[in-house]
Amino acid sequence: MSSSVNDQRVIIQTDIDFFYGQVEELENPALKGQPFGVQQKHIIVTCNYIARGKGVRKLQLLGDALKACPELAIVNGEDLARYRVASKGIFHLVRSLVTGQKVERLGLDELFIDVTDMMEAHLTELGWNGDPDSTTVLDQIQTFRIPSNGQSFTYNPYNWIGFKIDNDGDRMSQSSQSQERLSWRTIKYHAASHLAAFIRNQIKERLGFTCSAGIATSKIFSKLAADIHKPNEQTLLCPDKYADFLEPLHIRKIMGIGYQASRTLCKKLGLMKDENQANEEDTLDDVDEAAQEGEAWYLPELTVSYVQQHCTLQQFLEWFGDRHGPVLWDLIHGIDTAQVIPTPLIPSQISIEDSFRVCKTMADATSRLHDLAIDFIKRLEVELRVKDEFVKYPTTLRLTTRNRGLNEDGTWRDSKGVRDTRISKSSRMPVDVFDLSRSIAERANALVEQSLLPMLRHLVKEPFALTLLNIAAAHLSTKRPAISIQNLFAKGKSALEHLPLRPDDIDESTWSDLPLDIQREIAQHHRSPTHDHDNISKIEETSFTSTTINTGPPTTTPPLPLLKRKRSNEEVDYDDDTGFAPSDYESMVLLGDGDETWDTCSICGKAMFTWGMQAHRLYHEKEARNQD
Repeated sequence: MSSSVNDQRVIIQTDIDFFYGQVEELENPALKGQPFGVQQKHIIVTCNYIARGKGVRKLQLLGDALKACPELAIVNGEDLARYRVASKGIFHLVRSLVTGQKVERLGLDELFIDVTDMMEAHLTELGWNGDPDSTTVLDQIQTFRIPSNGQSFTYNPYNWIGFKIDNDGDRMSQSSQSQERLSWRTIKYHAASHLAAFIRNQIKERLGFTCSAGIATSKIFSKLAADIHKPNEQTLLCPDKYADFLEPLHIRKIMGIGYQASRTLCKKLGLMKDENQANEEDTLDDVDEAAQEGEAWYLPELTVSYVQQHCTLQQFLEWFGDRHGPVLWDLIHGIDTAQVIPTPLIPSQISIEDSFRVCKTMADATSRLHDLAIDFIKRLEVELRVKDEFVKYPTTLRLTTRNRGLNEDGTWRDSKGVRDTRISKSSRMPVDVFDLSRSIAERANALVEQSLLPMLRHLVKEPFALTLLNIAAAHLSTKRPAISIQNLFAKGKSALEHLPLRPDDIDESTWSDLPLDIQREIAQHHRSPTHDHDNISKIEETSFTSTTINTGPPTTTPPLPLLKRKRSNEEVDYDDDTGFAPSDYESMVLLGDGDETWDTCSICGKAMFTWGMQAHRLYHEKEARNQD
């Protein structure tokens, strides 16, 4: 565990207590003091601490929750717009407090904050010579300045805030009048605990939310520390205690070791009683299916120390591959070098999805698309709208489905093996989506009828058994789209001829630099003549003379075993289980709509699908000739 122990970073992880519930309490203070839970579908996704004291659990079936606590108040939490607004406000506030804005969002309610630069600058002000193990004597009152906004606070470097776990145990801070010599490393950790308290106080005073926090030298241990003392507390976890702290933990407690990796380990170690069993805490989708199918979904208890004692690095390489194996091996041993990757103010893509037991009719699918489209437009406004205008405009609309399909005997396939097999189709984002003079419901109806349904009819043919729908917006631009749905369909085939559709694997800046003839060549190469005919027939069936549907064949997205989804109906930004950002290749596999074979341009270094490389090189040749 030497890499973690010697890590000089300081990372704070914040976790808003009972996030959905606090949003509801701030909007309706009458909820305070009584047990209540937040419902999505027929699941209690979270509940307050009063309800938990009466036997209600997170991710519990609604009926079971009411049996445990008949007086439980229920709040519908299926519309996530208010939660996203609150989450965005917290992120913006914390980002404004941190030097370099090194703040990474994790879901709606958690943040990783890299304050290393702030701590080193502060220690330098105090007279630090750069050696963390050297010692000094300081006055008991020191001032910590926040460079980003001019704020400051005073603190005692001999004390810490909240709890501290080191070789002396897990203990709360006690007032100290001592002025003994302290190592600069200890001063840094103590000062970081005061900074974490300052950030938490700012969130409470300015936005009304309490939160828990963890302070450590890596993302993994800061998150583990934040989970130790809740709610509204914080914990400083010192590196000399990492090994002892980690060993008794269930491996699922370690960020980056998800259900699939845990299940693989249980199987390889001979601990799985039934390979069809799963953990009921995996996703809402899994809980939903488990509840309806009556399965007992679980994983055996598997501790970190057991894996350390019974597995080798070579086995991890065999089980998880050369890329993920070493990373998972390091995580099991407490080594986490993953950086805090600053989350941009505006996301690179926006998506929303709904998973369900089954959807077998176009009427049912249409109804689900209408509900999803309303939430989708709401989220576009939360993320991209400032006051009365959009600051960025997605140029690509993508629909993704997951279909069980039929067995040879005509029966439906079960969910096993198709859980992460998705197919997608893309089109231009209709400008009507951004028309704020129309209601969200009107815009959602237009989006479904004139864009999403044609794409859905291309992706699936009856009979079908859908288990997921996802709507995504990608390729954001500062320019507002110039063609409305009605105008685009009125232009017929000329719309595609004059405005070639940019494939998802080529970024917007590269595409805009390409000459029109090269754009057309790439767009033509991306289309399949066989599917062109199918598309035209399908378009005629829907009474449209043209469509913006990308005419390339649907892509079956293979499962990447160490990638996991967020829960249903939340943002579906794919995160590498290791804590690292997905590679270009993984992004294309997950988000692209074309051939999955990729290449890298030797001239400019851009990654793209292999079929587009020849045209891309022609562009460079033309550019070189023009320069000559």
